[in-house]
Amino acid sequence: MIITQEAFDYLQTVKNQPLLYITRALDMAVFSFGDRIDYPDRNGKEDFSGTFDLHVTCFFRMISNGRIILSRDDFYLPPEQGVERNWDIRDGTLFDTKVKVLKSQLEGQIVKKVEISEFGDLQITLSNSVLQVFVQVSDHVQEEEYEYEEWRFFDRRFDDVIPHLVMESGISELTFRNDPDDDDPYDDDDPYEID
Repeated sequence: MIITQEAFDYLQTVKNQPLLYITRALDMAVFSFGDRIDYPDRNGKEDFSGTFDLHVTCFFRMISNGRIILSRDDFYLPPEQGVERNWDIRDGTLFDTKVKVLKSQLEGQIVKKVEISEFGDLQITLSNSVLQVFVQVSDHVQEEEYEYEEWRFFDRRFDDVIPHLVMESGISELTFRNDPDDDDPYDDDDPYEID
């Protein structure tokens, strides 16, 4: 894996920024950092995001006080015992329930350190927790049809100008990609933001 200095430096722009919110769009986790940016969505409705977004489709976990408090597997579990899991609706998964419970504990924490491994794994150390993101698809997959986006980091202020930093399996380099017109299946008009 080649991690350029430019890519490393771009990831560092989230340092000293607060965690604004955590949400999901289907099975993609969204971690939003920085100042609140208000904008109209595709339907003209008011929406908001943080300055920086990290979209995660691979395995992740958040750790606080020696415990795993949130993970990707929470997407696949029901919000409570005896209730069906339904990720098509708000509050339809254990992830949604945990984010609501942890909201006051997590939101506002400041990013202290950003690290990236030789495999493209991320570790973002916050004031009182750690977000770990693990690339999950083996690197022997080289065919284009098997490329899998593991995570994407971008600055919302310059979304159409500055390319997104994308970690994709099957690619030997962490790449910048500028595809604002890409028909992203995870781009949802109602991304289950926890207000």
